[in-house]
Amino acid sequence: MADRTVTVTVGNPEDGEIYFSEPHGSTITADGRYLFVSNRNLGNNDTPVRPAPHAFQNDEGEPRPDTDFGFVTVIDTETNEVIEVIPMGKWASGMAIYDPR
Repeated sequence: MADRTVTVTVGNPEDGEIYFSEPHGSTITADGRYLFVSNRNLGNNDTPVRPAPHAFQNDEGEPRPDTDFGFVTVIDTETNEVIEVIPMGKWASGMAIYDPR
């Protein structure tokens, strides 16, 4: 794995490229197959996104979606496809993968 390089293009979603807003951190699985990137959002509307587990309230006490939601985007490094976008709450940033091997 030490000699392998993974490149993810940060581009314009209108061009069909993977697009991140403010990527903060990343980690890769021990086998190099999946890359996890924390970010503010993803511009590709065709990517499956898990529903937010909760909503926040506005000043009037009404539920509203949180506009500062952070995400972790899972990328298959062999195909460069976004596998999943996982909502993580405000300001998702650093991360690590625990491998008990």
